[in-house]
Amino acid sequence: MRMSLALVALGAVIGALAGQTGATPVAKTKVCYQIKNGPYASWKLPAAVAKSLGVPREIKGTTWTAFATGVPCQPATSARALLAKYSAARKTLSGLIKPPLQGFNLCATTSPGEVGCVGKNVSTFTLLETGKYTLAQIRQLAATGKLPVK
Repeated sequence: MRMSLALVALGAVIGALAGQTGATPVAKTKVCYQIKNGPYASWKLPAAVAKSLGVPREIKGTTWTAFATGVPCQPATSARALLAKYSAARKTLSGLIKPPLQGFNLCATTSPGEVGCVGKNVSTFTLLETGKYTLAQIRQLAATGKLPVK
C-alpha cells in the first residue's frame, strides 16, 4: 500500500512537469535506482488520494528513488549532485536548480520531496523521496502495470 502512495505522487510530479511544456508524456517511465541518505524530506499526499489507497498521508525520510521518462537513467553521481542542491533550492521562490542536469532544459523542486528535470520531447528525470519503500517494491508495482505514468 505504501508503494502505491509514492507512485501516485510520482504520477503527479511527472504530470506537473509535463504541464510546464504543454504536452503529455508518451514515453514509458523506468525505475532507475535509489539513493539512501539523501536530504530529509517530508510531504503529504492529498487527503482524498491517501484515503482511497488506505495509506497514511505523510511520506518522510532520506531515501530517494530515481525515475526516467523518455531518456536513459542518469548516473547516480548526477542525481546526488541534484540532491545536494535540493535544500537550498527549496528556500528560493523559483525552486530552480542551476545548472540543470546535462541534457535537460530545466531542473527544479516545485514541491517537497521531489526534484524534477525536464528536457526536449517531455523527457524527464525525477527524484522522489519515497520513504520506506524498497526499490524492489517500486519495481514490482511498475511490473504489474500499476505505475500511474505512461
